[in-house]
Amino acid sequence: MAIMDLLEGVLVGILRVAKACDRRRTDLTDLVPAQVRRILVISSTGIGDTLFSTPAIRAVREAYPHAYIAGMLRYRHADLFRTNPHLDAVIPYYGKYRRLLSTVAALRRGRFDVVAIAHGNDPDIIPLAYVSGARFVVRIPNESTRFRFLLSNSDLTPASGPIPGQHALEGRLRVARLLGARGDDRGMILRVDPEAAGTVATFLEGRGVRTEDPLVGFQVGASTPSRMWFGDKFAELGRRLLERHPDLRIAITGSPGEREYCRMVAQAIGESHRVLVTAGHLTLPQVAALVDRLSVLVAADTGTLHMAVALGRPAVALYAMAHSRITGPDPADPRYRIIQKWRTCDPCYGKACPFPICMENITVDEVEAAVWEALEASAVAGDQRIGSRVRSG
Repeated sequence: MAIMDLLEGVLVGILRVAKACDRRRTDLTDLVPAQVRRILVISSTGIGDTLFSTPAIRAVREAYPHAYIAGMLRYRHADLFRTNPHLDAVIPYYGKYRRLLSTVAALRRGRFDVVAIAHGNDPDIIPLAYVSGARFVVRIPNESTRFRFLLSNSDLTPASGPIPGQHALEGRLRVARLLGARGDDRGMILRVDPEAAGTVATFLEGRGVRTEDPLVGFQVGASTPSRMWFGDKFAELGRRLLERHPDLRIAITGSPGEREYCRMVAQAIGESHRVLVTAGHLTLPQVAALVDRLSVLVAADTGTLHMAVALGRPAVALYAMAHSRITGPDPADPRYRIIQKWRTCDPCYGKACPFPICMENITVDEVEAAVWEALEASAVAGDQRIGSRVRSG
């Protein structure tokens, strides 16, 4: 860590000299929208964070309809966003100075006029944006000031930084507004790849899932333990759902690294012919296609939950350490049931918590009730996969 801090200190010095020698007028007040031809939007963290950036990308596209717009996105998730209708290209980002030279080369080839950093926590994000050669670099300043001098809006006051309690979507839209975009549509964008949808249809058919069968998704893992509901509770929920609805199937989703945990939950549920473990079997575009097929998803604050929201699929969202006000779906939307519990510990360890006692406050009874409510609402709305048994159960 000390070596990295030293190297970053050297980088700061180099870039300060470069900035002092830069004779271009890079202040945001000098931006002339009619002269902008090529734009890079950076959202370099998780799936959910990048989905939160899609309304900002759309807003930039609407403000600059004829511009070439590329996205620099985390390489693990890039394929999920190649179908985004507002992006002309995707540049993979590998994180914290990894593959630095090839990334810089890709950015330089882009010949960007503007870089909009919708979201990016890694220390190299602002330097990469500047060395891309773009004249204007904008982002909402955070608490770090090390590279702020490279921003075209570097003179913003601390009050112009993140707003406590504000939804993550709004923070990204504020970046788009810096470029003159309206940014008033908060709907996330995710397009299912047709080939992936065909693969998933074959996958489900091969496991005995009929088109008319209701399919409930369980996202049992999360990026940190602090966001996870407990496996025994998912297992109990699964047993109850299968007992009540004889045609219902359960798909347990997760990353390849979560496959064994997903299998353990599936084994605890029982009735193996009605429980599918998809973790590790599907690519991210195929996961999106699967989520689009679900009758309802049960998930905590995860990328899979945000996929469901972006695709307009019903979901039961489980929150305790995280707050739905910041990352959750619209509570006024009837497709979503949000279960928000209180933080049990004071002080809260946040994302570093290894055992989220607060998630224990979410009971199987209330999640089960929320699932049936979501299924009933879908049936009333005309989703034939739900069937009459849910309405009469």
